[in-house]
Amino acid sequence: MAATAADTPLSRLIRAHCRHVSATACESFGTVSRNGRICAIAARFEKDPKSGNVWLCTEIALG
Repeated sequence: MAATAADTPLSRLIRAHCRHVSATACESFGTVSRNGRICAIAARFEKDPKSGNVWLCTEIALG
């Protein structure tokens, strides 16, 4: 049986922040609401040294 839109849990980004920690890295963090619960999320992005224009997610945490 296929899931309907009413069965799909909704997630909502409440607040997000981003800060550059160096010329090639930035960190993002925020809060997410899902099914009435609030969770924290954090990630680190770094520029790909080979291309120079692509940002890669190197770390992510959800708690």
